[in-house]
Amino acid sequence: VGSGNKGTSNDHFANLTKQEHLPLNFPPDFHVTLTGSDSLSSHRRTIPLKQYLYEIMNNNGGETRPDQLGNQTWYLFGETHSGEWAKFLRQYNLPSCHSCTELHYQQRLIALSFGIGNV
Repeated sequence: VGSGNKGTSNDHFANLTKQEHLPLNFPPDFHVTLTGSDSLSSHRRTIPLKQYLYEIMNNNGGETRPDQLGNQTWYLFGETHSGEWAKFLRQYNLPSCHSCTELHYQQRLIALSFGIGNV
C-alpha cells in the first residue's frame, strides 16, 4: 500500500489489511471466493475469510512450496465485487491519475484490484 491521492497516505488502509484487523472489516460469517493458482484460475473454492487467513498463515509455515500444484494453492484475487468489499475498498486513497478526469472519480470508473496470498 503506497502513497495515496493528493499527498494523503494509505497508512490507515495498510493497518486495516493486517491479518488481525482484516476480518474486523467484514461480517463475522463473511465468505470469500478463492481461485487456484493454475494459469486459467479454473478452480474455485468458497470459505469463510477467517478460515482462509488461518490457512495461509499456518499451512506450510505460511509459504507456498515450489512443489505445490497450482490447483492446490489458493488465492483471493479478483472476486471482490460485493457491497462489503466496495465499502472496505473505499477506505483506500487512490493515487493520482494523470489521464483521469473528475468525472472518472465521480462515476467510480476507476477499478481497484485487491488480493490476499502468501509468500
